[in-house]
Amino acid sequence: VVQDTCGRHDAFALACAAKYYDDIGYPGHPNCSENFNRALADKGVTPRAGWMAINFFFNTAIDAHGVMVSDEPWSRPGDYVLLRALTDIVCVSSACPDDTTPANGWNLTDIHLRTYSGQHKFSRAIARRMTPDSEPKMTRETAFHSSFAKHTRNFVEYRGYW
Repeated sequence: VVQDTCGRHDAFALACAAKYYDDIGYPGHPNCSENFNRALADKGVTPRAGWMAINFFFNTAIDAHGVMVSDEPWSRPGDYVLLRALTDIVCVSSACPDDTTPANGWNLTDIHLRTYSGQHKFSRAIARRMTPDSEPKMTRETAFHSSFAKHTRNFVEYRGYW
């Protein structure tokens, strides 16, 4: 993650799938897993019933009973996440079609994806909101950044880690 203007996302849940909607009474509801399967079909990737995902802009938590709950997102129009690929990848995205929970703020919207050349340089910055209604505060580079950044500039892969 290079930049993130929302700062609140979900990494607990899988991408939504047909079974979830079947179980809650919406058979045939569009879902992210089927969107991923369609997008990956021409790449020779075997379809899955559910996919691991980073659900950007989702506001999830684990409650006192160990149950995952979701609430309306903290994101706003124009928020974004800028990622840097460290190797060649196939990236698939789905604007989640969940209109049955507050996960999308009860308002389904399109997403905009943009790719940049690997030569393009971006400064690192992550937003922090104290409350859902507060303005985001972006992190900034400290006076020590230039001396410390050189230590992390050239990660190399070692046994599947970098």
